[in-house]
Amino acid sequence: MKKITLLFSLMIGTLVYAQEDPTFFFSFESDEGFTLGDINGQQGWVSTGDGQGTFVQNQVITDADATDGVNSFRSVTEDAFPPQEGPVIGGFYNFDNPIARNGASISFDVKIEDDFDNDGNDYRFAAVGETTEGLFLAFLVDFAFDGTIRAVEDGDFSSLGTWVEGVWYNVRVETTSTTATYFLDDTEIFSSDILTEVDFLDIRFVNDNFGGSALIDNIEVFEGTLSNQEFEQENAFVQYVNNNRLFMQANVNIDNAQIFDMSGRQIANERFNNSQNVNIDLSSFANGVYIVKVATENGDNSFKIIK
Repeated sequence: MKKITLLFSLMIGTLVYAQEDPTFFFSFESDEGFTLGDINGQQGWVSTGDGQGTFVQNQVITDADATDGVNSFRSVTEDAFPPQEGPVIGGFYNFDNPIARNGASISFDVKIEDDFDNDGNDYRFAAVGETTEGLFLAFLVDFAFDGTIRAVEDGDFSSLGTWVEGVWYNVRVETTSTTATYFLDDTEIFSSDILTEVDFLDIRFVNDNFGGSALIDNIEVFEGTLSNQEFEQENAFVQYVNNNRLFMQANVNIDNAQIFDMSGRQIANERFNNSQNVNIDLSSFANGVYIVKVATENGDNSFKIIK
């Protein structure tokens, strides 16, 4: 029986508003620029390095099965290498710019092709970010060799459910600045602190090379927003209410501001003409608490005001 470990080699290898279209979408179809065969080098994807300056060769785009279109990505055991202490073999997508975690959502479809009675692979799906000390996991979902689905809380695995060979599952992880919530087939199954408070530099779909394969399809990445503190620091953003007016200042252009009451009803939608210093008349608003969503050329943010 193999050792279950948290080891995960880090090689290259407020309000949330619904977004209509994902920031990134991968269904591995030809109209996205993908071709059947080795995923390495296709549309920004890379596979695991082999330690000799090249890459493993069997992490492939396949037309064997799919949930969206005809193609999917297959993470498979590499016969030229021994079993690994942790999941490191598979495919990686590196974002050009970090994906803001606050309000982000990452989902994908997965089908494990192993027979777990034969002590096959662990499959791990994760987002990774960077601190001054290096690369760290933001969250992970683990489809373990014994048929359990797991995530990490307080440094150890927590069992979230079970998987069955040959069945497609949809996994979604929604994050705030400090938490991660896990869904299986649109049902919430777990929530915990985010593993490391970092924005996402890459996503990865990997196995530990004990035997077997898994198909991945229909990956959707919705980018979040900066946290209030990050937004205010990056944009030198200041807001305050005085004499029935909301004042907002920034070091970038403020494009527009939407104001909502606490039931979610939009009260105002103000557009500005490339200005860094704007104000909104609140004199017609009833006294109470409101949510303001402001959009700048450098991102969006939401905050509460009291009139």
